[in-house]
Amino acid sequence: MNYLISAANSDIAISMARILKQEKNDTNIIGVAPDGIYPALNYFDKVEVIPYAADVNYFNKLLFYIQSYKINVFIPVSEAELSFFLNNRDLFSTQLDVKILINNPYMPKLMYEADLSIGASGSSVWERCYLGLPSVLYLTADNQNLFYNTLIDREICYSKNMLSTVLKTPYQLLSKVDNYCDGLGISRVIKNILF
Repeated sequence: MNYLISAANSDIAISMARILKQEKNDTNIIGVAPDGIYPALNYFDKVEVIPYAADVNYFNKLLFYIQSYKINVFIPVSEAELSFFLNNRDLFSTQLDVKILINNPYMPKLMYEADLSIGASGSSVWERCYLGLPSVLYLTADNQNLFYNTLIDREICYSKNMLSTVLKTPYQLLSKVDNYCDGLGISRVIKNILF
């Protein structure tokens, strides 16, 4: 699998590259950045220079790298790039046959229809738990430690170390989330406050 991650010198992009390298042995991780190849070159297999998203040559250069490296997954990181994709969805769907979802208003529906979620251990875990969506969690900030460990220890969610096992047998996953998240929490809080 070939990944392309933008803003390659940013801490977010470098963290993504490190996670992909830890979890997937058969990956080729390419970074693109407008501000040179360092420090990204220490974490990516290859780093290319690309114009800023506001530059008129940005799309053509991005398309060139996607095709040259036979990219399967592109992960835009910078706000400017996310805005670019949001404003140019049609360009991507016609030239690359890519569907771009940014701030999708139907995210609960997509999550409900999904078999598995891979994500951070932050507040979006509550949404996934409420929908009963089995989740593989990544610890992305120190303030998530307690929550992450509790969810993993109680087998409500799965650790990133289980990702390869989970991906091989997604339909055998049984989430215990229903024992902990029934959607009636607000009723219990109100009852405890009032009575």
